[in-house]
Amino acid sequence: MPGAPEPVVIAPDGTVYTATLNAQSGDTSAPSKVFAFTPDGKLKRTYAITGQDLSQQHGLSGLAMDADGFLYVGSLAPPEVYRLDPRTGQQTVYGTYRDVPVCSATVTTDCSKAQQDMKPWPYYIVLAPDGSLYETDSLQALIWKVPPGGGKGQIWMTDDRLQSLIGPPAFGPSAMKLSPDHQTLYFTTIEGPTGDGDPSAGRIWKLPIQPDGKPGQLQEFYTAESADAPGGIGFAKSGDLYVTLSGSNAIAQVGPDGKEKGRFPDPVTNMTFTPPLDSTLDVAFRGNSLLVANSAYLSNSASSFALLDVFVGEPGYDPLRPKVPAPATAPTQLKLTVSPKKVVAGTRTRMRFHVTGESGRGVGGARIRVGRTHIRADGNGRANAFIVVHSPGAKRATVRSNGFRPGHANFKAVSAA
Repeated sequence: MPGAPEPVVIAPDGTVYTATLNAQSGDTSAPSKVFAFTPDGKLKRTYAITGQDLSQQHGLSGLAMDADGFLYVGSLAPPEVYRLDPRTGQQTVYGTYRDVPVCSATVTTDCSKAQQDMKPWPYYIVLAPDGSLYETDSLQALIWKVPPGGGKGQIWMTDDRLQSLIGPPAFGPSAMKLSPDHQTLYFTTIEGPTGDGDPSAGRIWKLPIQPDGKPGQLQEFYTAESADAPGGIGFAKSGDLYVTLSGSNAIAQVGPDGKEKGRFPDPVTNMTFTPPLDSTLDVAFRGNSLLVANSAYLSNSASSFALLDVFVGEPGYDPLRPKVPAPATAPTQLKLTVSPKKVVAGTRTRMRFHVTGESGRGVGGARIRVGRTHIRADGNGRANAFIVVHSPGAKRATVRSNGFRPGHANFKAVSAA
């Protein structure tokens, strides 16, 4: 629980990590988790993620590891990247994203080239050699870039060929990996470009990272069949790519020229497996096998939630684990405002709270405590509750959220007249 595994990362010591994208499958009301497994598949440790806005679609999407063993975990609500220390379990906010407007005649910068204005859906994470973090945004038709050491995500690339016209499950930029040359991003889209004749035929795209850090020319590399829904990518040392087909419940083997060489298993054989391939997503090479996340995105079958070992008969490349500088600045202190500032002791009073960070933006999912009363802020950092303060005097409300220093707000309780 909560099910719906999405990303797969293998540490140098063989520990296997996955995380739960319980946004539309699995237990959608539960906090998301990161799981660590021993090389032989035994559960080693569980990390429950804090700071999520559980009132919104939430889940963990991307996952990457740096040279020091820190995990970078993509989150949907709020749209952020957490930096997780697997040794201690400490979680901090490493990067933040935002809802950006659609580009128009009057809005030409810091915008999305999609046709429709959709909310962020940050997805797969790649760490580049210089420590920069790249993450696809499946609904805003763009790729974010977070500078080494963390901070606010900047729009690195956006293209109208990558848009999602209907939203989930017709995702735009999705699973992304850095090629073995460490200079090229490969990523998938579930939905084909508008006007290509088959909008259900997804793609693998190639996008160079130029020496100056800017994106190169976006190119189509591979076109899937109708409703294949290509997902995670693994690079074999032969030069072939293996891509999961989450719609067809299969894995395609693609040559260096972008031509499909074959796919497996066939639908009849797949149904003989327990569990069968069921909306397979991310992959990671281990020896001559792929470890595959069986997300059951469409079936939502709990019996399918698994990591599968799929023998492919050849080895692949490990993902780059670069040195990433520690966050350069101390965590921001939360600001908490409360209304009213004066209440009557012993009287049930409706109190309103607003939690913001340094930029003045609301901090979704923040945890507010007044005495023994605990409240969770919504996605905009706002909350309200009926509270009874039993004794007169100066009182304090406290707010906490992962990656921030706690904040406080004072109010006063007076005796009834």
